[in-house]
Amino acid sequence: MVRRLDESLGVERVDRYFRRDARLSLEGTALIVAVPSPFHAGLIERRFGALLRDLVTECFGPAFRFEVRVELESFGSASGRSTPGDGQDPSAASPRARRVATRKAAAGPIAIDERFDLDRFIAGASNRTAFDAAVRVAEGHGDESYSRLFLHGPCGVGKSHLLRGIARRRASKLGGSVRCVSAEVFTNEYIQAVQHGRVDSFRRRYRRLDLLCIDDVHFLAGKNATQVELLHTLDTIEIGAARLVLASDEHPHRIAELSKALSSRFVSGMVVQIDAPDPDLCDRLLREMSRRRGLSLTDQALASLREGRGRDWSAREIQGAMTRIQAAKALEAFAGETLGPDDVERILEGSPMAAGDTPLRYDHVRDVVCRQLDVETAELGRSGRHRRVVLARAMITLLCRELTTMSYPEIARALGKKNHSTVITAHRRIEEQLDEVVSLGLASDGITKAQLRDRLRTLIRAEAR
Repeated sequence: MVRRLDESLGVERVDRYFRRDARLSLEGTALIVAVPSPFHAGLIERRFGALLRDLVTECFGPAFRFEVRVELESFGSASGRSTPGDGQDPSAASPRARRVATRKAAAGPIAIDERFDLDRFIAGASNRTAFDAAVRVAEGHGDESYSRLFLHGPCGVGKSHLLRGIARRRASKLGGSVRCVSAEVFTNEYIQAVQHGRVDSFRRRYRRLDLLCIDDVHFLAGKNATQVELLHTLDTIEIGAARLVLASDEHPHRIAELSKALSSRFVSGMVVQIDAPDPDLCDRLLREMSRRRGLSLTDQALASLREGRGRDWSAREIQGAMTRIQAAKALEAFAGETLGPDDVERILEGSPMAAGDTPLRYDHVRDVVCRQLDVETAELGRSGRHRRVVLARAMITLLCRELTTMSYPEIARALGKKNHSTVITAHRRIEEQLDEVVSLGLASDGITKAQLRDRLRTLIRAEAR
């Protein structure tokens, strides 16, 4: 592998980036590149990620993957150096920051670990059809109806769980070549392949699969070249009788700027909508997720949680509420092991998941954020990339997801954006940047983005009274 790197990059570059500040090793079916800091992880991924993935596939086969891992303890004094470009000791980075950097650097196929096993999926009336279809695809039923499956529905209802569960079960039961990626990863890999003249390798990686799962298909909106490449990929793998599973927040016909040819391919198979949990499924999710976390909640506490959010509570929000309750249970003293409605309400007080919390209006959130960041509301819908405007859009998205009942498409439309994938990306990015300090020439400079979010949330709630 190192010899192939020497041939591709030259001995000098390999010495500089891999022999001195990285360790290469094989773990199972993965090539691990261990590095001493998040900075090095990002550098390796940006400059050599596409090349490494291609070389791994060529040297070891399509079942192998590539991953960059930050391992401070493996480099001794290396972790004590200042990292170029960030001006800080990488060993001072928080565990969360190191995990985020590792996850961003890996940027490869979606993990299909046991958390996403189909056996752990909780099915009910709102998702039963999707679950049954997922099982049939995963277990290789010969029915042509299940050769192509398209799942769509709002965020947090289990689409990604089903995709990863299908990939996991298919790989473990039937073997073969299985790949589960997000549309963003597919797009980035294709762009890098074009830029580095490795399109043939990219096509070999995707067109010889037995099962291809692509999540967040709405991300492809407006990306014409990637859509054409995906269209040819789908045509090729279908000729070989491969299975295809896709997921999106929207029905194929409602994804803006999606080519008619691609939309037609998406609807040529089984298209299944997943709805928000109905009351019965909501109750089962609450009970099962509390059981898995070892939490004991009274029936009254569970009812308070369920009725407080009504029919708009997604499985992901339920999971988040249970995680917060679990953390509070471990840190705080309660009268007994079993938590009642008062305990739950106190834990979730001030949270967007608090029972009885009244959703706020978008325009109220927008106005407070724009005023505090000194941004004109008209600038939000323009294409400008001024740092204050970018931060304002991200904070509005973050706080709207917390304080309103708006979906990503609704937030995108309110911001004047045609494609809500940009809003999803902004949301994910701001969540990863919450530890960063604000430096925009504002009165709020010097505090972290997490502190800015908390300050904005407090102002929004105070002015809404």
